[in-house]
Amino acid sequence: MIESINIRELAACIRINACESEGYVEALTRILIRNGDPESLSTILNALCTVKQMVDRDGFNEFFGKVVGKLEVDKLLESIGSLVKSRLQHGINELECSISILDTLSEIGLADKVYRVIDALLSKLIKVENLGRQYVRLLEYIIDGPFENMPPLESAFFMERLIEMNGDIWLAVKIRTIREASIVKNPGFMAEYRYLDALVNLVDNVLTTLLESKPMEAHKYYSDLNTAYTHIWKNCIVNQPRNTCIKLLEETSRKLAALAELTQ
Repeated sequence: MIESINIRELAACIRINACESEGYVEALTRILIRNGDPESLSTILNALCTVKQMVDRDGFNEFFGKVVGKLEVDKLLESIGSLVKSRLQHGINELECSISILDTLSEIGLADKVYRVIDALLSKLIKVENLGRQYVRLLEYIIDGPFENMPPLESAFFMERLIEMNGDIWLAVKIRTIREASIVKNPGFMAEYRYLDALVNLVDNVLTTLLESKPMEAHKYYSDLNTAYTHIWKNCIVNQPRNTCIKLLEETSRKLAALAELTQ
């Protein structure tokens, strides 16, 4: 059980990069192999999240990367995915840690595999009616964590999934994703047309929602959307033929202008 590992000792060995020689890598590997059920896994992940907060990011990533290298990664991710889905109906208080571990896995080179877990989660959320605010927070954890490290194609798939999520409750999440994808992520991602297309379609989806259903909130979101549009255009013409950008953004530009009028 995870209690057999002293959290402070584990944090200390990570700080001096001595976990492998002191046997902690092997010990945690055995623990994860033995404890795949949701309750045990939740306990283990919570302990790891405590350790993660006690050490620097690179040190934790290096340690956990050594552990993961000795595991069946697909099985571990499947177990984490099952844990996340099993906790959804009970609220998300325990899920922030699971998302944090997925973030670590994406940072150590497993972003494509992590996306599969997130996609399965999004597929489940799309089918649930009357979702509460806690599910919005769950998506915010994902956007601020694993999404940040997703490669262009997986990022595009994520944005395409968000477009499928109807309802005003997702509006702020979509705008947060647009900000991340247009400003924070590598601008070179826009050389991948599917990424660019998904981002523009997500902006268009939000603009349509605001114009048709939430015109009174135009002033609240216009600045973010206008800034995102500016970055998309600037990076599009660097990474794509100018005519492609003009054609792709023409309708979005028109809708953004209409939204601007509502803010007057």
